[in-house]
Amino acid sequence: MVAAFRWVLQLHRDVPKAARFYSEGLDFTVNVCTLRWAELQSGPLKLALMHSSRLQRCVALMGTCWASMNLHDGTVSSLERCKLEWN
Repeated sequence: MVAAFRWVLQLHRDVPKAARFYSEGLDFTVNVCTLRWAELQSGPLKLALMHSSRLQRCVALMGTCWASMNLHDGTVSSLERCKLEWN
């Protein structure tokens, strides 16, 4: 049995710059990109980039988003829960 990630969440101060790095440098496809949130994909792996300027709040948020994206089916509704908790 092999385990594989379906979603990875990264926190960035400059989401568009990080999205550009993954799309141009590592050939990820950009599905959504705003100043605060981006969703990219490479094969079955989906990468979520979230804006962060405050580390303390982000540490608490990471557990919630991780659970939403990896313990559920990865649908938009689980992503929406993660985004709603951030805002």
